[in-house]
Amino acid sequence: MLRRRMLLAQQRTAQVLSFESLVERDTGESISTAKIKALEAEDVNQVLNGNESVLMRQVNVRIIDAFDKEIAKLEKGAKARLKLLHDP
Repeated sequence: MLRRRMLLAQQRTAQVLSFESLVERDTGESISTAKIKALEAEDVNQVLNGNESVLMRQVNVRIIDAFDKEIAKLEKGAKARLKLLHDP
């Protein structure tokens, strides 16, 4: 379970870095990871100012959100499992 969580976290990081790179390349400005994670897919247009790759980046943001939700589920399951192992 924790290995799967690690894999999802790595994939999420790759998506975030890809998004950061696109913003820097298209706007010349950097964007923080925290700001990316706080973005909703509909807000991407404001960051990229009508760029043609907005649709692709909206999908990217949705994927990051999905990874976050699945990672949280795995963490919750792992914590529950650990609790069962430690309770007499």
